[in-house]
Amino acid sequence: MTDAAASNDKSRHRQSLSYIIGFAILCRIGLELFTHRTVEDFYITLRYAENISHGLGFVFNSGERVLGTTTPLYTLYLALLDFLHLNATLLGKITNIVADGASCLLLYRLGSNLKRPRCGLVAAALFAIWPVCLYWSVSGMETSLVTFAGLWFVVSLSVTDFKRMAWSGAMLILLRIDGAVLVGLGYLGLHWHAMEAGKDRIIIARSALKSIFILMLILLPWMVFATLYFGSPVPTSIVAKLQVYGWQAKTGFPNIGPFLRHFLKPQQILAAIGAFFGLLVVWKRYLPVRGALIWLLVYYAVMALSKSFLFGWYFMPPIPLLLFLSVIGWVSMVARIPKFQLTIERKSVSSH
Repeated sequence: MTDAAASNDKSRHRQSLSYIIGFAILCRIGLELFTHRTVEDFYITLRYAENISHGLGFVFNSGERVLGTTTPLYTLYLALLDFLHLNATLLGKITNIVADGASCLLLYRLGSNLKRPRCGLVAAALFAIWPVCLYWSVSGMETSLVTFAGLWFVVSLSVTDFKRMAWSGAMLILLRIDGAVLVGLGYLGLHWHAMEAGKDRIIIARSALKSIFILMLILLPWMVFATLYFGSPVPTSIVAKLQVYGWQAKTGFPNIGPFLRHFLKPQQILAAIGAFFGLLVVWKRYLPVRGALIWLLVYYAVMALSKSFLFGWYFMPPIPLLLFLSVIGWVSMVARIPKFQLTIERKSVSSH
């Protein structure tokens, strides 16, 4: 392919991407205007934010230092909005809607980084209209921001951009503490990349350690504050859910049924089949993201096997990676059909 043709392709991709992002945002704005939907869990975070802005402290009830919100960064953001006498509920929703648009951009970036920009575009288009994403984007909760931060970390990981890995990883953990699993596996997974790097493996190891150090420095203020103020940076709500739902569970694995029912929907079946084959392709060819692939499997395994209640928003954070892998998987399967192989070969010859 000539430089001019490559430039034309990039221009078309960017134009298509702008349409996808615009459509994703407009869909969510329309959904908000039509439903005015706000999930009750958002009001827990909002109450913490209002108490902070009114000088009562980081508390749900005045005088009770209990960390009952799982998203300290989003709480502080809402507190700032309320302190400025802005509509924290509306702007919180708008922020999450914009985050979904940014996730579409990141999916294209991920595709470009892995030399599959068209797959990134298709994944972005699917994400723009995916029912689970639409449903939770206007809930008021931090779910779309968590999804964006996790995807930003994966995109940074795909090109081993250690500085952005530190910032995106810190943002993810401060938005939801369980994001530490993706961050930890992402860094651990870099050893495959280092093994293939030969002489550069020492440079990669040093850069990774430096990145982790920066990440810890970003997290340190919150970790110190939460430990001194609450006694622990781990939200009480997480411990409570594990204890209460574990105690109420009537079977050893109560979530397997709801988990399977979620994936028995037609679009979920197609996504899961494609993602399986896509994971095999990406695992073999793109070493830096292996940690993220392991996280995807661990995330779904924990959802299926955990005794904690399976809340709907738990399904959203891995969706961008699932859709991206699914598109790659379906493309790789279609490419194996003889008729399409011949078409691809002809295009390859004509491009040269």
